[in-house]
Amino acid sequence: MNKVKFSPNIHLEKDLLKNLLSERLVKGHPVVIKLHFGEPGNPHAFRAEDVKPLIEAIKELGFKSILTENKKLLNLNLK
Repeated sequence: MNKVKFSPNIHLEKDLLKNLLSERLVKGHPVVIKLHFGEPGNPHAFRAEDVKPLIEAIKELGFKSILTENKKLLNLNLK
């Protein structure tokens, strides 16, 4: 199984981001970006422009990226 890489800060300069990614990615393997975009109106949710520099850096390094939504399961307390 491939390793999962976590990043605490998605707002990095593109050159620094490319440097960090090139050290960790494996040629020929796609890069899966898994995140939760949040609910509408949440000011802390990711927006498309937040993820765009990451996807552009991945493409510039010659990798294919897959963006997937990580759904949040709400505790509905159905009884």
